[in-house]
Formats: sequence, structure tokens, C-alpha cells
Amino acid sequence: MKKSVMQVLACYILWGFLPIFWKQLSELDAFYVLSCRVIWSAVFCLMSIVLTKDLSELKNTLKDKKQMKLLLCSGVMIAINWGFYIYAVNAGHILDASLAYYLNPLFAIAIGFLFFKEKITKSQWLAVGIAFAGIMVAIMGYKTIPVFALVIGSSFAVYGAIKKSVSCSGIVSTFIETMILLPLALTCVGWMEGNGTGAIGV
Repeated sequence: MKKSVMQVLACYILWGFLPIFWKQLSELDAFYVLSCRVIWSAVFCLMSIVLTKDLSELKNTLKDKKQMKLLLCSGVMIAINWGFYIYAVNAGHILDASLAYYLNPLFAIAIGFLFFKEKITKSQWLAVGIAFAGIMVAIMGYKTIPVFALVIGSSFAVYGAIKKSVSCSGIVSTFIETMILLPLALTCVGWMEGNGTGAIGV
């Protein structure tokens, strides 16, 4: 099996276990958990960049105004995605959050078709139709509009669409995204720790 396939498989397995981790932090406010995720993501991405000697790529990207605007937008979208996912899991909407990643490919296909003019074959349309029908059955089973699923799935699809135009590596782009969000994350953690609602006060 190709290395890239194994890496994708490993990511999906880890994502499958992720709700268990977030659920252990349900006593903490979702904004606090999100802020910690942003902070530690920035730290570990920077460590990886230093170890892999990608500093020149980081410097060049920071000087590119077009790339920085794109990364600002993608940073906002991934913050929405992470935040709603964490909140959904901690609020007991795990199935709703899981449905998002069945909806996500449909959103991604729609964006590719409408905005990137990607062509879809008849067999692919058939696959899309079957997937859509399956999701509609699940939604009807909920007997309510799956708001969390729609927000999480669509935000990740938009995030992916923006990243198509980003030229730097994944680790560099993720670091810049989290770096942009870092001031707000640090402010949130500092404020919540100060009023006793952070991890130390729990």
C-alpha cells in the first residue's frame, strides 16, 4: 500500500478516536479547549518547521500578501470547524458531529463543481446520489436539522477549497493559520484562567 494511502488511513483512525479525547475535557469550556488546541498546534508546528529546516519557506510565505490573505481566511474556517466539533462532542452531539464528515465530501464536490469547474462523470454522479440518499435517510432519522453537522462539514469543505490556492507546505500553512489565531487564543486562556474557569480552576 502506498505511503500516502497509509497516512490518510492513519489520520482517519486517529480522527475516529478524537471524540473520546474531547469528551474527557467536557468539564472545560469549548472556547478554552479550542484556544488550547490553537496554542499547542502552533507550538508543535513551529517545532516541526525548525526540525525540518523549513524556515526559508515560512519566511517567504510570511512576505507573500496574497498567501497571507488566503491563510487568514483558512485560519478562520478551521477555527470554526474545530470549535463547533469540540462543542458538539462535549455537548453530547457526537453522532451529529460524525455526520459532518459524511456531508463534507458532498460539500467538497459541490464546491469543486461550482467554483473550480471540475467535471463529474456519470458513475461519479451515481455515487454522489447514493451518498446523498444515505445522508438524507440519516437526517430524517434525527427528525431535526443537523446544525452541527452542516456547519462542521461545510466549514471543512470551504477550508479545503481555500487551501487549494495555498502554495506552501501543510505544516507551514497550519503554523501560520494558528499563529494568526494565537493572540485571541492566548487572551481567551489568560482571561479564563484569571477568573477561575480554566483548567487550573477545574
